Amino acid sequence: MMESTGMVLVQSLKELQRTSRIVNELRAVFASVEAIPVQVLLTGYSFLCSCYFPCRIPTSMQH
Repeated sequence: MMESTGMVLVQSLKELQRTSRIVNELRAVFASVEAIPVQVLLTGYSFLCSCYFPCRIPTSMQH
C-alpha cells in the first residue's frame, strides 16, 4: 500500500513538473529516507535525473 502511495506521489510530481521536490515530499510522507520503498526511490530518482539530464534521441531513430 505504501509503495502504491509513493508511486502516485512521484508520478504526480513529475506531471506537475515539480521533480525537484520529489525527495522532500517522499521524506515528508515516509518520515525518513530509509522508510521509502526502493522501487519508489528509484522511480523518483529516474524522474529527477531525466528532468536535469534529458536523453537525446539521435535523429536517425526518431522516424
